[in-house]
Amino acid sequence: MKPITSLLLLAVAVFAAGIAPAGQASGPYKVNGPYKHGALQVYLLRLDVGAAHRDHDYLPVEAAVRNGTLRITETGAVGKLKVVNHGDRPVLIQLGDLLRGGMQDRVVTGTVLVAARSGPQFIDVHCVEADRWAPASSGMHFAAAGLMPYPTQLKRYGQAGTWAAVAAYQNMLSESYGRSVVDQRHPTSLPRTLKKLKEASEEDVATSMVPIDGATGYVAVKGGRVVAAQQFGSSAVLRNSWSKLLESAAVAGVLASSGSGSITSIADVEAFVEESAKAGLVTDAVGPDGALLHRAFNVHMKEQETHGALRRWLVTPSVLRQMMGQPPVR
Repeated sequence: MKPITSLLLLAVAVFAAGIAPAGQASGPYKVNGPYKHGALQVYLLRLDVGAAHRDHDYLPVEAAVRNGTLRITETGAVGKLKVVNHGDRPVLIQLGDLLRGGMQDRVVTGTVLVAARSGPQFIDVHCVEADRWAPASSGMHFAAAGLMPYPTQLKRYGQAGTWAAVAAYQNMLSESYGRSVVDQRHPTSLPRTLKKLKEASEEDVATSMVPIDGATGYVAVKGGRVVAAQQFGSSAVLRNSWSKLLESAAVAGVLASSGSGSITSIADVEAFVEESAKAGLVTDAVGPDGALLHRAFNVHMKEQETHGALRRWLVTPSVLRQMMGQPPVR
């Protein structure tokens, strides 16, 4: 048999067997739960990611920024920021990470691993604070500010859709809590809205009874609907990021569709995880060794599509400039 024919047959056999390509998460998943956190039912995913990758212990962006080893600064363009890692450990900046400061608050649109002792590196972002283009009171650098709910939708939204999503989230959260959750000093900022919401929240992640030791991923469910689901390349990475993940899932639960869904058991969660992977309804990032860094399951809000919660934006010259990656004119 010719080598090319053999390779083709092997590829077909792999596809037919449902084996995930290198760098992607492979099964079977072991699912535990549900564990209650506020209004959420949290299921934990345990996947054998291989001994070579199990102990990866990348710093999450919030820890690296807090200890001063990661510096995130402006580039002069709305859609790009510069990062430099001065530390001895790689830093994981994940899809949906919110950054507060600079000339306007941003959200990261793709997972990136920043190597230890890196030189300057550039990351893709969207603005989540429409209209501000002036230095923050904290200066031109950025602080980590949690995780945006439903982050896999950012590419589909684009910049204008991201602004619309922020406005929709603010309106829906204010309606849900019966009071404004907008920071009046920064009324269009999602990170500052979530900070205000966290300060008033009764759901304390620090007292959560979800036993995450050994888990590499999670699926958060409210009313039978998946509101957040992610997988990491090691349990250490999940543990390091758990607070922001659970806080974001709680917000996603508040924003979620009303009514009952079909995810009510471990078997349902297993089916969701497997079917999402087979259908390509995931957003993956892999490391330089080809191992899985991060998988985000493509969860979205039906209201945003069926009830028009994403408000229309008037494309003014200032908005158009930002959509093209340029700062607004002041």
